[in-house]
Amino acid sequence: MKKALFFRIGAIGDVLLTTPAIKLFKSKNPDFVVHYMAGYPAVEILKNNPYIDKILLFKEVKTKFPRFINALLAGKDIKKTTDSYYDIFFDLESSYYSTYISFHFNAKEKAGFKITKKRRFYLNFFYKYRLNYKDRDDYISFKFIELVEKYISDKNNIDVNPVLVISQEEKLKAQDLLLSYNIKPGEKIIMACISGTWQSKKWPIDNWISLFNNLSSQKILLLWGPGDEKDIEFIKNKKLPNVFIIPALTIRELASIVSFGSLLISNDNGVRHIAQALSVKTIGLFGPTNENGWMKQDENNIALTYPLNCRPCDKTKCKNNICLQNIRPVDVIEKINILLK
Repeated sequence: MKKALFFRIGAIGDVLLTTPAIKLFKSKNPDFVVHYMAGYPAVEILKNNPYIDKILLFKEVKTKFPRFINALLAGKDIKKTTDSYYDIFFDLESSYYSTYISFHFNAKEKAGFKITKKRRFYLNFFYKYRLNYKDRDDYISFKFIELVEKYISDKNNIDVNPVLVISQEEKLKAQDLLLSYNIKPGEKIIMACISGTWQSKKWPIDNWISLFNNLSSQKILLLWGPGDEKDIEFIKNKKLPNVFIIPALTIRELASIVSFGSLLISNDNGVRHIAQALSVKTIGLFGPTNENGWMKQDENNIALTYPLNCRPCDKTKCKNNICLQNIRPVDVIEKINILLK
């Protein structure tokens, strides 16, 4: 039996956006056993995926040495975790770091994206196939789909929706938590997620407070994660009667809660990708990142931006963050009314 290994260290949203490519590959190559290796906590989002036969945890080694040395040191655990041979290894990360990690995988063929930096160009020769994917103003999932298309013959009926499966047990547990907030099954739920991996991706907390005050007649479930504790404490002290703050949850518990939402308002983060995968309507608040690349926009998913020549910039820090500051709560409410009419 043939075997393929997909690899992506990535954040939760990054890994989730690769799942349409996994679905495509497995659907068109049912004779392949598919393994996927990812870092934590992103690996959790792959559980129950019907197109992945085995999920593997990548344990990153961190020392004082250069990162490529850490990649080489990771080999001992990788050898214990992975199979001894694969027909195809897909490097969905395709960095110099992931190329060094690939040395630990025994595969007939290795595929990834072309490395264009001159001083790293030599790393391209370690793979049989490097897709020269030029950046375009398009949903990022198409990038991964294009990579696997070389290995399929039937390119019809391609689905770009991310794959995320919540079990019945997980849903029941989430339902119990919602009932503790007196949110009943089938009740309209507006959710808001204030998280952001970069400070520059966070809509200002005062804007969130203003939005919640203007939605005083609506129940709002506030979602958050590690790093948001200070903002959550600030919101708690406002004592907003319509805002219910969830406790600290695992990523799968959080995804289970999101599955009951009518609408999610969110910064550009993994929770917004989760909502889209679960067919929950979304409003994405975008500053430094490209909304066309990181959000599948349609009648149920709206990206809000403020037009500036300096965005998107992909900067993790910004002195004034004006691109997000200038997205007004009234603009968000306008889109809420459109999506929930």
